[in-house]
Order: sequence, then structure tokens, then C-alpha cells
Amino acid sequence: FQSFGGRMPEAASQFYTRVSERLRHKQRAITALDYEKIVLEQFPAVYKAKCINHTGHIPANTPGLTRYSETAPGYVTVVTIPDLRTHTYKNILKPYTSIGLLSNIKTFLSKLTSPFVKLHVINPNFEEVQFEFDVKMHPEYDESFYVKQLSLDIEKFLCPWAYDERSDI
Repeated sequence: FQSFGGRMPEAASQFYTRVSERLRHKQRAITALDYEKIVLEQFPAVYKAKCINHTGHIPANTPGLTRYSETAPGYVTVVTIPDLRTHTYKNILKPYTSIGLLSNIKTFLSKLTSPFVKLHVINPNFEEVQFEFDVKMHPEYDESFYVKQLSLDIEKFLCPWAYDERSDI
């Protein structure tokens, strides 16, 4: 396939969108939307990026440790989710961006931000959910088979991206 930097040729509508976004933010990361659009344009391996202002890992009282704070002025946190269609992952329910790509994103963004911004580029924190409920099975059905099937159906419902390529994460 013909490509430039690993990307397919862009259509005219994609070109106009890319150019108008570039004219809007002028290759500077100021607003949360700027961070997200710049990351998605520059790194095709990232499927989604979410920028959270005034949030970051600030130094804790113990030297060398940090604590998470949602009220940290001057801190910007960018959370990335990789493109699941182009890679294979050990755990598809918790897709993580590689550490190398995260450091590349941070290096690239730090050139485009204010020197007063403390930038963090991280993977999302996934929260595991556990359910406890009672199910009554009909005596003529195999209980072990249907318990596994019920567990799989619940997982498909909660994480549709892991089982269907068209589903959005």
C-alpha cells in the first residue's frame, strides 16, 4: 500500500479537517482539545486521547513518591488508549499503550506546551467490577456450562470492544 509515515493516503475531507484543526491550534497545546487532537494526529497507534486539566501526580510528603490530585493547578494529564485493531494485546479487557509510546508522546507534547505546564502522559486506570448474585437453573440443564456462558455474556456486555471490532471502547 502507498503510505506516508505508516498512514494511508488521506481523502480531501480529511485533509481539510486536518488543515483547519492545525490553523485553529497553530501547533500549540493550550486547551484540552488541542492536546487530544495533536496526539491523535501525530501518533496513529493511539485510538483515543483524553486530556484532564488541573490533574496530576504531585510530589508526596515522602521523597520519591507521588500522590494523585484532581486539584493541581498547572498539571495536565493525558490518558491514551491504543488502537485495538492494529495490535494484539495480552489482556484485551485492559488495553495499555506501551511505555515507549507514552514517553514519545510526552516528549513531543512538552515541545508544544507552556514551560509552566507539568505534563503527565499515562495509561488509564481500569477498575475491576465484581458481581454477586443468585441464579436458579432448571434441573434439566447443565449448570457448569450455563454458569460459564452467563459469565461470558456479562463480560461481552460490559466490554463489547473485546468481542466486536465495530464497537467503540
